[in-house]
Amino acid sequence: MSAIDPVRRRAKHRRPNRHFGRPPKNPGAIAPEFLALFQEIAHPRKRVFLAAYVQERGHTTRARKTAGGGAKHWNWLRDDPEYRAAFARAQRTVCEAVEAEVFRRYVAAPNTDRELMSVLRRMRPNEYGGGRR
Repeated sequence: MSAIDPVRRRAKHRRPNRHFGRPPKNPGAIAPEFLALFQEIAHPRKRVFLAAYVQERGHTTRARKTAGGGAKHWNWLRDDPEYRAAFARAQRTVCEAVEAEVFRRYVAAPNTDRELMSVLRRMRPNEYGGGRR
């Protein structure tokens, strides 16, 4: 065994996490109209994640990829009431967009989109009868 272990050496020289409040790592292609929905959010990563969430229609994993981060989303929900309110607004916006898409598809081809109806049941269980049967 050598005197210097390369694995330890790498772990020893880690940089501290310096990304708080910085712009997103790689924001991807987020349409300006979605960014405009959350102008009141001062933290740039929070604003970009919320815009990506709406753009990706509530798909959290794709929103993280598009926003270039979003790993602190659950911490932000827990600790920041302003972010919590903005996220609730984002969820309502996504739900309205999905509803509009369901109704558009229903008119075009009725009774073919069970997956979209299951999304609506998950998002608004009181209106669409969510839960197990």
